Amino acid sequence: MLIMTDQLGRLLAQHVVAMRPKTLGLTEKKVSNDEDRLLYQKLMGTDKTVSTFMSENQLVINDFVRFECGEERQQ
Repeated sequence: MLIMTDQLGRLLAQHVVAMRPKTLGLTEKKVSNDEDRLLYQKLMGTDKTVSTFMSENQLVINDFVRFECGEERQQ
């Protein structure tokens, strides 16, 4: 599924807000459940993982930040 760049940014932002990943999931050592790792989560509305979706669109996620109202950024 190819998608326009502006739609992709919105889709990923909505996914991060809704699915609440804790890590990107790039480390070889599995430090948390797949449901906590962004790249291993099923992309909302699809049967593909975020990693598969990004690969199909020839894109890479280097990092992400998720804030909640009233929450401070941890160092």
